[in-house]
This record gives sequence, structure tokens and C-alpha cells, in this order.
Amino acid sequence: MVVPALPSTFVLLNETTIQNTTNTTARQMEAQLWFNLTAGTGGSGNASAGQPFKVGARVFTGNNTYVDVFINGTTASGADNTTTNANNASNAAAARIATMFLWVDRSNAGGYTNTTFVEGGPVPTPVTGSWLLSDTKLQLSMFIDHSMWEVYAQGGLGRVTSRVYPSDDTVDWGLGVFGDAGSGGQVLMDGAVWNMENAWLPPNCD
Repeated sequence: MVVPALPSTFVLLNETTIQNTTNTTARQMEAQLWFNLTAGTGGSGNASAGQPFKVGARVFTGNNTYVDVFINGTTASGADNTTTNANNASNAAAARIATMFLWVDRSNAGGYTNTTFVEGGPVPTPVTGSWLLSDTKLQLSMFIDHSMWEVYAQGGLGRVTSRVYPSDDTVDWGLGVFGDAGSGGQVLMDGAVWNMENAWLPPNCD
């Protein structure tokens, strides 16, 4: 699917007010998201060289609070890191990445969360110079267990651990996705989200 740039998001999971207070709110999830940068102003089938990109997820935490988890950076021009003409031809439409960063932005988290800084930093690439992405996709993995958050970019090349303490205890957390491939570009997204169960078994459970 094509995903919009912020401030819009494509909502995968909606927030829901819990009516039965005996049940715990749904705040445990795993999300695996893949983003494909498509043609920008260069018109060659890949995101245009030198264009900024930003792809990620917004976790809605109730009372108009949210946390953004995202990958951003710039695309590159020039030869890719493949070694044969056949590879070059087959990857002609692939996105080449010049710089890449992974961030957890808690500035709008509210509640008891420290909102004064953004966590994250550069994602190291496995090659010198521009990096030709496998299958042209950026990968974002999120593991959320109530206040404990673990996020990974590109299978673990980038990683951030964070804590989030929102004030509203009566809302299931929602999830939306967004993407921006620069001037004239689009972002295609594929992904899956699962609810996670508690690791600990209840008392007297066989």
C-alpha cells in the first residue's frame, strides 16, 4: 500500500477505550514493517539522489499523545555496491542510501515519560559509500511490552531501547504508518502486527 507523509498516517490499529476494566489494555505488540522508496523527481524508478526520506510508525498512546519510531536519511547517486553488470541491471530500480538514522521520538508521549529528547542515532551500513538496499526495502521492527520498547532497523544494524509511561490507563494503543520519499516520490509499505502475550504463566497453570 502507498502510505502518506506526516502529519497523516495510515492506521493499522485503532485506539480503543476499554469497557471491561477487568481486562488489561492491549499494550503488547510486535510490528514488522517494510518500506519501499519509489520514483522521485529523477524518474529512474528509484528515489532521486540527494532526496531526504523518512519512514516509520506512530504509536498512539491515548489523550492525543503518541510516539514516533522512524528511519530517515538521504538517498545517493552513482554506482551501487554490486560487482557485475547483470546485478547492476537487475538492481537498477533499487534505492541507494547515503545516510540512515533510527529514532524514537517521545516528545509527544505525555504522561510520566521524559519528553525532552529524541533517542537514536546513525545506522551503520555494511559497505563503504552508498548502500544498495536488498529488495529496495527499509525494514523497521518494533517490540512493545507496555513501558519497555525495543526497535531495530535493517535486521538489527540500528537499535534503540526506550521507556514510555503515558498517563491514560484506559486506552489500547494504536498504530499508524507514514513515509516520505522526497520530492515526487512515494513510499510503499508491507507489514504485519501481532499482539504479544505475557511471558509469565498465571498461578496454578499447568
